[in-house]
Amino acid sequence: HAHYGLGLTQRKVRRSAAAEMSFRQAIRLQSDFFEALVNLAKVLLEQRRPEEAIEPIRKALGMRPQDRSARLLLGSALASSGRESPAKVVTSRAQASALFLGA
Repeated sequence: HAHYGLGLTQRKVRRSAAAEMSFRQAIRLQSDFFEALVNLAKVLLEQRRPEEAIEPIRKALGMRPQDRSARLLLGSALASSGRESPAKVVTSRAQASALFLGA
Protein backbone atom coordinates (compact mmCIF):
# COMPACT_ATOMS: atom_id res chain seq x y z
CA HIS A 1 0.00 0.00 0.00
CA ALA A 2 2.98 2.31 -0.44
CA HIS A 3 1.44 4.00 -3.48
CA TYR A 4 -1.77 4.62 -1.57
CA GLY A 5 0.08 6.23 1.34
CA LEU A 6 2.08 8.36 -1.05
CA GLY A 7 -1.14 9.42 -2.78
CA LEU A 8 -2.65 10.49 0.53
CA THR A 9 0.42 12.60 1.32
CA GLN A 10 0.44 14.15 -2.14
CA ARG A 11 -3.25 14.94 -1.91
CA LYS A 12 -2.74 16.55 1.50
CA VAL A 13 -0.10 18.92 0.10
CA ARG A 14 -2.28 19.62 -2.95
CA ARG A 15 -0.18 17.79 -5.52
CA SER A 16 -3.26 16.39 -7.19
CA ALA A 17 -1.66 15.17 -10.44
CA ALA A 18 0.93 13.19 -8.48
CA ALA A 19 -1.75 11.90 -6.09
CA GLU A 20 -3.84 10.75 -9.03
CA MET A 21 -0.90 8.79 -10.43
CA SER A 22 -0.19 7.19 -7.04
CA PHE A 23 -3.81 6.14 -6.50
CA ARG A 24 -3.98 4.74 -10.07
CA GLN A 25 -0.81 2.74 -9.42
CA ALA A 26 -2.25 1.38 -6.15
CA ILE A 27 -5.39 0.31 -8.07
CA ARG A 28 -3.28 -1.32 -10.80
CA LEU A 29 -1.59 -3.40 -8.12
CA GLN A 30 -4.83 -4.21 -6.30
CA SER A 31 -7.96 -3.62 -8.38
CA ASP A 32 -10.31 -4.06 -5.40
CA PHE A 33 -8.60 -1.41 -3.24
CA PHE A 34 -11.72 0.43 -2.04
CA GLU A 35 -9.94 3.34 -0.36
CA ALA A 36 -7.70 3.99 -3.37
CA LEU A 37 -10.73 4.03 -5.68
CA VAL A 38 -12.54 6.51 -3.43
CA ASN A 39 -9.51 8.75 -3.09
CA LEU A 40 -8.89 8.66 -6.83
CA ALA A 41 -12.46 9.85 -7.33
CA LYS A 42 -11.94 12.64 -4.78
CA VAL A 43 -8.79 13.81 -6.60
CA LEU A 44 -10.62 13.77 -9.93
CA LEU A 45 -13.45 15.82 -8.43
CA GLU A 46 -10.93 18.28 -6.99
CA GLN A 47 -9.47 18.59 -10.49
CA ARG A 48 -12.97 19.34 -11.81
CA ARG A 49 -13.16 16.07 -13.74
CA PRO A 50 -16.46 14.66 -12.44
CA GLU A 51 -17.16 12.46 -15.47
CA GLU A 52 -13.90 10.58 -14.85
CA ALA A 53 -14.64 10.31 -11.11
CA ILE A 54 -17.86 8.36 -11.67
CA GLU A 55 -16.19 5.09 -12.75
CA PRO A 56 -13.92 4.57 -9.72
CA ILE A 57 -16.76 5.49 -7.36
CA ARG A 58 -19.05 2.95 -9.02
CA LYS A 59 -16.34 0.29 -8.74
CA ALA A 60 -15.95 1.11 -5.05
CA LEU A 61 -19.71 0.92 -4.52
CA GLY A 62 -19.72 -2.45 -6.25
CA MET A 63 -17.58 -3.66 -3.36
CA ARG A 64 -19.39 -1.79 -0.59
CA PRO A 65 -22.86 -0.82 -1.83
CA GLN A 66 -23.99 0.52 1.55
CA ASP A 67 -21.04 2.89 2.01
CA ARG A 68 -22.70 6.22 2.68
CA SER A 69 -19.70 8.43 1.92
CA ALA A 70 -19.10 6.72 -1.43
CA ARG A 71 -22.77 7.13 -2.34
CA LEU A 72 -22.64 10.83 -1.48
CA LEU A 73 -19.43 11.14 -3.49
CA LEU A 74 -21.17 9.53 -6.48
CA GLY A 75 -24.06 11.96 -6.06
CA SER A 76 -21.60 14.86 -6.07
CA ALA A 77 -19.87 13.58 -9.21
CA LEU A 78 -23.18 13.07 -11.00
CA ALA A 79 -24.40 16.53 -10.02
CA SER A 80 -21.10 18.15 -11.05
CA SER A 81 -21.27 16.42 -14.41
CA GLY A 82 -24.79 17.72 -15.01
CA ARG A 83 -26.64 14.50 -14.17
CA GLU A 84 -28.90 16.13 -11.60
CA SER A 85 -31.66 13.49 -11.42
CA PRO A 86 -29.39 10.48 -10.81
CA ALA A 87 -27.49 12.56 -8.26
CA LYS A 88 -30.65 13.23 -6.28
CA VAL A 89 -31.54 9.54 -6.26
CA VAL A 90 -28.06 8.51 -5.09
CA THR A 91 -27.83 11.12 -2.33
CA SER A 92 -31.35 10.48 -1.08
CA ARG A 93 -30.64 6.73 -0.91
CA ALA A 94 -27.42 7.40 0.99
CA GLN A 95 -29.22 9.65 3.45
CA ALA A 96 -32.03 7.11 3.88
CA SER A 97 -29.59 4.27 4.52
CA ALA A 98 -27.77 6.43 7.08
CA LEU A 99 -31.05 7.01 8.91
CA PHE A 100 -31.88 3.30 8.74
CA LEU A 101 -28.44 2.28 9.98
CA GLY A 102 -28.42 4.94 12.67
CA ALA A 103 -25.38 6.75 11.26
